[in-house]
Amino acid sequence: MTNLIKKCQVMAELNDMIVQSIILHELSRDKNIKILELGAGSGGWTRVQTELNVKNCEWILVENFNWIDSNFSSENYDWPINKIQLKSFIEKQYSDVKISDIYDNDISMLIKSDSFNEKYKNNISVMRIDCVINFNDVVQLIEKNLTDDAVIIIDDTRVNCGLERIMLVINLIEKGYAYPLCFSQKETIICKTKDKSDYLQNHLETIIETNYKTQPFNGLYYNKEYKEFNGKVWEYMTTSNFEIFVSHVVEN
Repeated sequence: MTNLIKKCQVMAELNDMIVQSIILHELSRDKNIKILELGAGSGGWTRVQTELNVKNCEWILVENFNWIDSNFSSENYDWPINKIQLKSFIEKQYSDVKISDIYDNDISMLIKSDSFNEKYKNNISVMRIDCVINFNDVVQLIEKNLTDDAVIIIDDTRVNCGLERIMLVINLIEKGYAYPLCFSQKETIICKTKDKSDYLQNHLETIIETNYKTQPFNGLYYNKEYKEFNGKVWEYMTTSNFEIFVSHVVEN
């Protein structure tokens, strides 16, 4: 499984990918869903979720390739340098992947596009954020492009690699645009509705207990949390590759 992360060139934690695949499987179990990724890179997340057998999805990928002009290079990976290469890069390996669109726009410009907003008006079920984006742009995407019970995944929500992403999550929840679902090793999952969050938390618990408590997946641990911050109740899950709470036996 660790080799899968390397193969797909995704800078992610294995347990995060498993947790997200459980959610994507459930969301696409009896219907086709649209998934928007902001900051698609070389399509690593799309590829790893495909490897984890996520199907019934249309992928909408957004990657501003202006960073190529900064003489980006990598000895370890092949990287597409435009949207044509990105599309062929993914489809060459996974011919059954359905890529609906690839945009190479800046996010703020994209959400001003009439064609984008008309085509994806409140019909995107999942949005993953792995790029620089401002709060107002995220709110506009939530209100204009996501379904009523959509799921939002935000990468790099660790203090040592994405303090601004943590602030984004907190602001979205505090201002009522989303509800917490799961805080995992380096990614956070939130929902537009509390009902969807509650449902998916219960589903995650069931699947982890059923399928991930034995080898080779006994490194996936979870805990259900209940906290109150500034008068607002947060109910959510945490997942990690270690037991968060360990029972200690005190010997006399």
